[in-house]
Amino acid sequence: PAFAVYPHVAVAATIPLFTLLPTLKTLYAPSIGGVKDAVVVAAALAAVVVALVNMKEGKGSGVDRRIAVAAAAVLGLYLLNLGGGFHRGAFDVAWFHGVRLNWEPLLLLLSGLVLGGRRVFRWAIASLLVTGAVVALYGLYQQAVGGGQLVAMGYSWDREVRNIGGRLRSFGTLDDPFAYAAFLLMPLAAVVFAARARATTIGIGLLLLLGLAVAYVRTSAVIIV
Repeated sequence: PAFAVYPHVAVAATIPLFTLLPTLKTLYAPSIGGVKDAVVVAAALAAVVVALVNMKEGKGSGVDRRIAVAAAAVLGLYLLNLGGGFHRGAFDVAWFHGVRLNWEPLLLLLSGLVLGGRRVFRWAIASLLVTGAVVALYGLYQQAVGGGQLVAMGYSWDREVRNIGGRLRSFGTLDDPFAYAAFLLMPLAAVVFAARARATTIGIGLLLLLGLAVAYVRTSAVIIV
């Protein structure tokens, strides 16, 4: 109901939730991973309800038809698994997780187009910036304490805790340095394109750059350019 009635609050809360889930799963509750799937289903169902109500009132679904067709085509291709053939082994656990991991971001995209608006966008950008700053700070904290202390906290070598050239690769609250760097690039894009140029925003941008630097993911520098 929150996505349908208070979409700005639900979307803003989803961003830090998704970002914190990997750490919560690793350190406290291994079975908590299913929360993300439940949130995606809730958002998709709310989007369907809102779209039907809007169409009944003559407002349209809120999704461009070309985007909807393209998304449906990609979802269908993953579901059918044409490359794997139609034998029983093609639709195994790996196929299920491939479908799930592909469907979830696309369903969130379509849900955002239906539920979105200026208010939702403003709240989402603010949440993304604050969450990005927190994750970057945690990445810098990891540099301060070192890999040994992180392993003592409950993280694992070669899974979350990784080194390159004798340097710890920060991973923030995510599963690994690459996911961490990929996430920080999103609030950095928001700083450049969506947020107003203020001292706070500029400070967050610099913090995000520092957080990216300690991930030691070289491709992130190319993406920034």
